[in-house]
Amino acid sequence: SDIVDDSLILLGRIEFRKKNYSEAYTYFEKVFTSTLLSPRENEARIFAVQCLLAQNKNSEADRLIRNSLGQPSLSPKEKAYLLEAQVPIL
Repeated sequence: SDIVDDSLILLGRIEFRKKNYSEAYTYFEKVFTSTLLSPRENEARIFAVQCLLAQNKNSEADRLIRNSLGQPSLSPKEKAYLLEAQVPIL
């Protein structure tokens, strides 16, 4: 549900600010791996990529970016961010 997704994003952002990137990632991952469609799925994917990059998990980040670029709901701004995040990995 939207309320659950909002809560997960908020908890993830709190953990991210505290530099608890692994914990933050788990919150964001729950949003984009849920069986329910979420309007915040792409936002969660972008935050998850940031968490992986902050942990130097570049190959995992690259996989997530490539998977995310295939999402039909991706906005041009979100796509541009993901492409920009991918450049340092390559």
